[in-house]
Amino acid sequence: MFSDVLDKEEDRMNLIRDMLKTLTKREENVLRLYFGINGKRSSLEEIGMDYDLTVNTIRKVKNKGVLKMIHRVTKYEPFIFYFSSDVDKDLLKRCIDERKSKLFDEFMVKLLKIDWEEWVLK
Repeated sequence: MFSDVLDKEEDRMNLIRDMLKTLTKREENVLRLYFGINGKRSSLEEIGMDYDLTVNTIRKVKNKGVLKMIHRVTKYEPFIFYFSSDVDKDLLKRCIDERKSKLFDEFMVKLLKIDWEEWVLK
């Protein structure tokens, strides 16, 4: 039973990695760094210094990448079926309608199953 949970979580992370690979290289790297996927989490400022870009530009890249992730979760197989029970439909609608960076962050944190309170404090 425990191995089933591990297998499902591994499958889930593999699907997320597959979705990330469909983004531009810059979007993928920014999301990996900003959300701490496969490593330490970096701030927008730190990522901006790495790319020699402004915080605002990095935020735009991040938000564009998250919008693409939302699109994949809601439109493409096998993502739509796998994540449909994990994703808050109201949050998705708000992300699409309002397009606010904080909502995008909340979506990704929930998709990655990271504790929101803990994530915000880092």
